[in-house]
Amino acid sequence: MTRAGLGVLLAVTLIAVSACGGNSDSGDKAPSQSASKLGPLKAELEQAFKGTYEAPPSTGPKAQRGKNVWWMSIGQAGSVPAAGARGGVEAGKLLGWDVTVFDGQYDTNRIQGGIRQALAAGADGIVMYAVDCAPVQAALESAKRAKVPVIGIESADCEKPLFTHRVGYVEGTFEDWTFALGRALGIWTVVKSSGKAKTISLSEKGLVATERYQEGYVDGHEDCADCELTVLEYTAADLGPRLQAKVQQAILQNPKADFIEASYDGPIMLSVVPAMRATGSADRFSLVGGEGSPPFMKLVREDKKEHSGYGTAIEWEGYAGMDSLNRILAGEKPVDNSGVGVQIYDRTHNTPPTGPYAAPFDFRAAYGAVWSGTQ
Repeated sequence: MTRAGLGVLLAVTLIAVSACGGNSDSGDKAPSQSASKLGPLKAELEQAFKGTYEAPPSTGPKAQRGKNVWWMSIGQAGSVPAAGARGGVEAGKLLGWDVTVFDGQYDTNRIQGGIRQALAAGADGIVMYAVDCAPVQAALESAKRAKVPVIGIESADCEKPLFTHRVGYVEGTFEDWTFALGRALGIWTVVKSSGKAKTISLSEKGLVATERYQEGYVDGHEDCADCELTVLEYTAADLGPRLQAKVQQAILQNPKADFIEASYDGPIMLSVVPAMRATGSADRFSLVGGEGSPPFMKLVREDKKEHSGYGTAIEWEGYAGMDSLNRILAGEKPVDNSGVGVQIYDRTHNTPPTGPYAAPFDFRAAYGAVWSGTQ
């Protein structure tokens, strides 16, 4: 199924997206397209388990201590932005910086106000996590005029770039990386279902990161003629009971669905799991989640069904953003590749005995050595 097969989806409307072709009759027939394509997909899946992570930068300037840095989070209620902020605060302590975390509460007007507060407070630098440029362009233009460097993490730039630097990945830009995450998990879904997955796919609108991930997840199904996707669009404001109600409706309306997917762990834990319990379908679905937070990893380890997600040390992104800013403040050019790549997990791959997903490199020690000058 191609991305074009999705058609036009109305917000918070459930639409079943079927692949080309209907149900086959019984009897001896040639293998379906799905079956014939599983071989290459299995090879791609094995590479996704192996992962593409690389070591963090091993050289760079020492910490430029005593700086006033503001961290702009799209919304601390989200599991991913909260983890990114934790990484930023950790890194700030090692760098000897005063770090202010501003909770945007998924409100770009509020974030514009936060950027202006940072400028008024004499910020030496601003780091934006999952805040796209376009909705806050006016405030970013003010930062540029004030010559205050702004680092973007999982943030799309404006057509005329306003971020001083954006954190890069093994796959390239964050858009490239996010698409690759989604594709890898789309392939996991196809392979694990033997090419017959019937998936309720939660598509969060309003952020380039989640929209690009969704494109990748759909792309991972492009050779699965027997797969079906029911796409449920929502916004971050729906997280919790409102999204739960919509997921419950989707479960009841799609009695043959056997997978539920979201672009990160927050929607799974806040809305999907409660919806499954409320509908008595806790043992029915394999879940496709995100970054590998502790509560979701507990499900992966202990649940009867097999679940998966992408392994991302979100805190590593926080360290990478702060390293980029430190290099700029030292008069140096930031690195283009943070070392963060793609790796997925399930019960038998890349899932630690306890706790969250663990990155394959000790990024904390690596950055700490650079900033202390002991590398």
